[in-house]
Amino acid sequence: MGYKTLQDPQFAGLGNYDPKALFAELPTPAYVIDQERLRENGQVLAALAERTGCKVLLAQKAFSNYDFYPLLAPYLAGTEASGLYEARLGKEEMPQGEVHVFCGAYRKDEFEELLQYADHIVFNSIHQLKAFGPRGKQAGKSLGLRINPQCSTQEGHAIYDPCAPGSRMGVTRDVWDKEMDEDTLALLDGSKKPVACTEKQIELCAGEQRVEIALDGLEGIALWQLDAPALYEAELTLKTGAATDRACRRLGFRESRFTPEGYYPNGH
Repeated sequence: MGYKTLQDPQFAGLGNYDPKALFAELPTPAYVIDQERLRENGQVLAALAERTGCKVLLAQKAFSNYDFYPLLAPYLAGTEASGLYEARLGKEEMPQGEVHVFCGAYRKDEFEELLQYADHIVFNSIHQLKAFGPRGKQAGKSLGLRINPQCSTQEGHAIYDPCAPGSRMGVTRDVWDKEMDEDTLALLDGSKKPVACTEKQIELCAGEQRVEIALDGLEGIALWQLDAPALYEAELTLKTGAATDRACRRLGFRESRFTPEGYYPNGH
């Protein structure tokens, strides 16, 4: 990659100036930021949010130049913070936006103040969710829990990989099974109750591989959205005499449609 020069389009406005004389007056070190480029980036992100329905947040750990928060505010849903002071910065400098916070571990002496700034709080462990979740829910905050899927998508960079073996980022399946209980699960946003259940006796003829079963009372399905990713678990249990076969699959609904011919999830 070569150096930029005054012949490059982004510096066209400086064509009549002596760069040495111009920048000699600036205190150093200093950041030189192109506001138009920043505004263009904001427009791209706003278009993405409009097209997908997602919320785009400003990651303050990567960019915390609050002088430009008013410029970016019209294009973003709010800010993301990794602790108390970033949350306060986002709340004070982009007050019309949401403040989302994730921290590896919250401190007892800071959490009460954090509740003044945060709208959505994500915990890194079930232990911390149990310790601080009830107070967060009492304060009317949206609560989440980081999950470690234990599935790496990169090689050779384990130190930066949140899913690498031994990572302490997020809750693994074995920890979930050992520590999660119904009261703690209820602190998280979203319903965890069964929406439909049916039991019927069926007969399969020789060579028959498919049978349709109607679910009674299937209603109130929440659609899957980026800010509320409602997931359901479809479980099928087949019993033949003493033998039992069980299949389970998780799914989300982007479309839920009832017609006289039947119920069609996701257009099917």
